[in-house]
Amino acid sequence: MSAPSLNLSQFYAFRELVHELTGVGVPDSKREMLEHRISRRMQASGTCSASEYYKQVLANQDERVAFIDQVTTHETRFFRTPRVWEYLRQEFLPHWSGQRERRECSVWSAATSSGEEAFSLSILMREHQKRVPNFGYSIHGTDVSERMIQRCHAATYRKRSVAQFAKAKPALFEQYLREEGDGYV
Repeated sequence: MSAPSLNLSQFYAFRELVHELTGVGVPDSKREMLEHRISRRMQASGTCSASEYYKQVLANQDERVAFIDQVTTHETRFFRTPRVWEYLRQEFLPHWSGQRERRECSVWSAATSSGEEAFSLSILMREHQKRVPNFGYSIHGTDVSERMIQRCHAATYRKRSVAQFAKAKPALFEQYLREEGDGYV
């Protein structure tokens, strides 16, 4: 099945639905991408028209979950956006630890996807804890995709996902990940 050609009102309706269900905005420039992703779900659910599929998403919780999973982008990498991690390591954590009697830092990893960024936070916090022994931390990861949360809880990362991490930070990679089956844990 080729991507349905959504008329403008259908595109706006789906775009609004994506925003309502996930908080993610879909710009006009992403219309073709959204059409393609909707097409995949229509095919999987056996739905023939965009308007019929829209009604199905509204009426069926399981399809709503599948829809959210299909239309969201699950972009994640270990230590994504290096300058942010360097800021956290070199400036934020030392300053934060020096300003607190109780040195427990609670971090929220929103849009955690399959967990590479939350795991990166864990590594960063553990390394800081080695320098500041009374430093404690907790990390809470959330995502709109239930499938991604399940992958995050499994804490198994695909070989392709870890290749850049292994190259960029070989010592940390060796210390915190090991190969197991088809991935790394």
